[in-house]
Amino acid sequence: MEPQRPQKVDPIGFTLGLLAFLMIYVVTFIPSIPTHSMLHYTLQVASSLLKGLFILYMSVKRFRQTKDEQEQKRWYLQPGILLGLGLLLFAPSSAINLFTSQSMMMNTLPSFVETVFLALSIPCILAAGFLYVRGYIVKR
Repeated sequence: MEPQRPQKVDPIGFTLGLLAFLMIYVVTFIPSIPTHSMLHYTLQVASSLLKGLFILYMSVKRFRQTKDEQEQKRWYLQPGILLGLGLLLFAPSSAINLFTSQSMMMNTLPSFVETVFLALSIPCILAAGFLYVRGYIVKR
């Protein structure tokens, strides 16, 4: 039996994962950041972007590997890809919160645009959860 060679570490995936983990740690475990401050919203936007990029990158990478090995798969039926897209679509609504919280003028345009991005983000995240649970049940 031939010994297995260790897999190479993907530098892009490792960097995105490390940055996303650090951002989650900073946003979650540092209580000295005020909740409605510009720094809090900036960290929330960065965290959402990094999590979305990491999950999307790793899911697309895994999708390409399994697509070559198996039958034809659809990208929109992959829970990781949908979750990554949902998190990336959530980031603009956080950015809108950042900009509107710092300005004195509250008009209806930011809330409408924020609603549109949330309306696109939430179904992607819910569909990803549904497909993940369905895949788990089918495997059992």
